[in-house]
Amino acid sequence: MVYKYIVNPQTGRKCRTDTRLGKNIIKNYNQSAGACENCNRLESELKKWKSRAAFLNAQLQECWANETNQ
Repeated sequence: MVYKYIVNPQTGRKCRTDTRLGKNIIKNYNQSAGACENCNRLESELKKWKSRAAFLNAQLQECWANETNQ
């Protein structure tokens, strides 16, 4: 199940989970709840892969654009 909102414990207001603030709330909750080190490692690996995927997608788009221009 994927949630779209989380309650900010400091303000009591709902916040979207896909925003920077929402992600920070989730991260802080996981740390205070005792999330394992493996979870933190996996999160950093996921960020690296997302970054790499975005780079490869841009390269692919450029390649396709060059092919259509020829």
